[in-house]
Amino acid sequence: MESYENLAGIVNALYQRKKAIIGITFLTMVLAAGLSLLLPNYYAAETIFYAASPDLAKPSPIGVNEKKMDYYGESEDMDRLFSLALSSELRGKLIQQFNLYDHFKINKDSKNAEFRIGKKIDQAFTLEKTKYDAFRLSIEDKNPILSRDMTNFARDFINTKAQSLIKDTQKKLLLTFEQNISQKKKDIGVLNIELDSLRNKYEIYDTKSQGQVIAEQLSKSQSKLQNLASRLDSYQSMGIYRDSTRILGIQKKALNSQISLLKRQAKNYNAGLASVVSLENQQNEASDQLGIDIERYKLLKSTFETSFDAVHVVEFANKPLRKSRPKRSILVLAAGLAAFLITSLAAIAAVYSKKVNWKEVLRSDK
Repeated sequence: MESYENLAGIVNALYQRKKAIIGITFLTMVLAAGLSLLLPNYYAAETIFYAASPDLAKPSPIGVNEKKMDYYGESEDMDRLFSLALSSELRGKLIQQFNLYDHFKINKDSKNAEFRIGKKIDQAFTLEKTKYDAFRLSIEDKNPILSRDMTNFARDFINTKAQSLIKDTQKKLLLTFEQNISQKKKDIGVLNIELDSLRNKYEIYDTKSQGQVIAEQLSKSQSKLQNLASRLDSYQSMGIYRDSTRILGIQKKALNSQISLLKRQAKNYNAGLASVVSLENQQNEASDQLGIDIERYKLLKSTFETSFDAVHVVEFANKPLRKSRPKRSILVLAAGLAAFLITSLAAIAAVYSKKVNWKEVLRSDK
């Protein structure tokens, strides 16, 4: 019964002072409505975009090794865009492009000018990821056109800066390719000089067929010499055909010289074959690798000179038609609710304070 009496007392206290409570609440709401009309309207423009995959900036593989290309970025690509969006460089570009010191009426020469304008931009700037993994970038300002222009500018800056990061990487890679190609050309030049020197030294000009040709010629010459020697011996033993004998002797001498030359060539060929073949293999491998590097360089250079987008824009920022704040109705209702609660508590406190004998309370404390 005691709790019921307490509740009845609270209701009775509120009822007795209902006019004061309602009046104060109403006046507070009217005052809040009047003050809210003095607050300026703010407009928020927003743009929605996705992170693009860096694969779009890579040379497209052709042939059997062709792979499926990703068009949308992964989590690391999103993190890169977040970092660019929150960078001080973007803040500085916005300040410079839209003359924000004058817009916010901040003296740029004052001590805390940079801090104050940074705070203003941070309050106006919003970047969040939607449930569909898209970026929603929004900038709020009193001027709806300025809000739209700053939002589109910020998105374009993020796109351009992300492109620049990839382009810088490609540029460094191109420089590396150029240095490697230049060095390989020098190495091939040295190999060519060494190879020419060995070929001249060992008289080797065709490692694939020259040995076989020398062997065939040597075999034929030796066989021919054997036949010729038999005929010459026969003519000499019979003492006939002196002219033929003289001619055969000359031919035998020529064949002996030819056989000696072929044997010397065969000896040189065998002595230098391994070295020449080794240098030829090195030359062929270096030339093949140089050709591959040149093709890669051409493909990368073509990609470097081609523009690409680092973001996929879903929605461009348009001039906002409705204000984003202040929410005047919410402000008025919140002020009225606060006034009602405070006056109600005051009314209850006033009623119960009369029932308390404060003199006894103070004496008991002593």
